[in-house]
Amino acid sequence: MFCGKCGKDMGDNNFCPNCGAPSPKSPEEEIANAIPVDDNVEETTPVKVEKNSQSSKVKSHEPTAETEDFEKRLKKECLPYKILSIIENVRVGFVIGVGVISFLLIWLLNWGEKFGYILFNAVAVAVPFEIVLFVIAGILGIITTIIFIMQMYKRNASSKELFKTVWFEDSDYITKRDASIQFETWDAISFKYNKAAFVVAIIQKLVYSATWTIEAILILIAMTLLSPVAKEYSLFTYGFNNAFPLKAIGVMLIISLVVGVINFVIKFVYSALNKKTIERFRNGEFE
Repeated sequence: MFCGKCGKDMGDNNFCPNCGAPSPKSPEEEIANAIPVDDNVEETTPVKVEKNSQSSKVKSHEPTAETEDFEKRLKKECLPYKILSIIENVRVGFVIGVGVISFLLIWLLNWGEKFGYILFNAVAVAVPFEIVLFVIAGILGIITTIIFIMQMYKRNASSKELFKTVWFEDSDYITKRDASIQFETWDAISFKYNKAAFVVAIIQKLVYSATWTIEAILILIAMTLLSPVAKEYSLFTYGFNNAFPLKAIGVMLIISLVVGVINFVIKFVYSALNKKTIERFRNGEFE
């Protein structure tokens, strides 16, 4: 380093050994010294903000992905409930299998007959078995409901565990359901928290049972009337259309339509009651 005053080499000394002038500062040092340093400023690290965080939506008393589903818990811990679930799965398999087996059996026994004749006879054979399976479903539904409610009180199931079965991601809840005589968790939730909804659920099951029974009987009658016609004429030919019992089919459709409207109204009322139950639950009224 050379002295800025006399030009002599001053090495690494802070002052020139020849003239005593201070050593010149480098540009980097001048810039560093020009920036004021505040000793009171604390070093901070950037905080990552998660958007749409579930914690901002779900309250402490509401279920999360980690909450245990009480119904699944029963299937693991309660043997009678587990057995009923297995029987119900087997019954559903028979519901599907009966129709297929009936068609294959009638087809083999009436080889060479017209397709319509085979189809109508297969349906006529399957319907009585389907009615029996439907009755079994109703019995299983009643027993399952009783066991679930008893276990719900015995094991002191929390509202968080119960609502988990009707909860899905982002803290929304399922309030609608299809008409059914089988057990659903909403039946137990309604029994505990909203008796009016439970009564509506029972009415819905009774109406659905009556609807299904009437339709099954009408289908059986229709198939019985159509079988002789389908044996003589091919489907949708001129002779088949003329001999087709339109009045019987028309009556069946009208009855199905009327009962369908009734079921729709009941489902609408039931869904509205369930929404009120969910609002009360989210407000923490069941804690």
